Amino acid sequence: MKTLAELDSQFSLVIPAAAQDLITGYKNTDPWAQQANDIQRALIMSVSLAKEIAVSYRDFKVGAIGTALTQKMENGDDIIRSFSGTNIKRSKDDPLDVHAEEAVLSKAERAKVIVSSLAIYGDNQPDDESGLFFPALPPCSRRCLPLMLKSPAMHEKTVITGLSSDRKTIMLYGVRELLNAYESGRPDSLTTVELSAPLVEFGKEPESSMQEDASDEAFVKIARCLFQRQAA
Repeated sequence: MKTLAELDSQFSLVIPAAAQDLITGYKNTDPWAQQANDIQRALIMSVSLAKEIAVSYRDFKVGAIGTALTQKMENGDDIIRSFSGTNIKRSKDDPLDVHAEEAVLSKAERAKVIVSSLAIYGDNQPDDESGLFFPALPPCSRRCLPLMLKSPAMHEKTVITGLSSDRKTIMLYGVRELLNAYESGRPDSLTTVELSAPLVEFGKEPESSMQEDASDEAFVKIARCLFQRQAA
């Protein structure tokens, strides 16, 4: 058992042995090709962030995990670098109003890295500005999307994912695709992956054999979507 120090010292999670293979380095591989692992790992971790760390006076909690391409260790190995973020707003009039995606990108920009995948989890609700309702919570159109479009930490290959409130739907897209979905008023234009059971939360035991299989199912379906994106 290990703790994941990659979460920028905000908090530590005990990683089950079954998930250890998701916390591997990129040694001698193309980091973009590891996105399926990164996305699944980040989605699971973002649930824990939202539930345990986020602060919201109206109980609207959002967690986000950004995975950077590589970071060199002293021995020359490449490792995954993750950046965490949650929303923070303690009262309606609180001057401190942080969005989870903003926190992730701020840390990534300070570290001068490019985020290869950005995973978001939170209770779903219509976008405040556009009123659009997506299958899973997306970055908001008023603050987070404009930030992503200009952030040096984002890349045209960066894959953004959202996990639905019930953890059974994964939404997968690029920042330009999200912009087009908002401008066209078509949330259904973004790729979605449906799971047969809710994705297991980090540190929790599966409640059924179907839920135990959901992690493998998610990995295969995410990998297939990424392959189709690269082939397009």
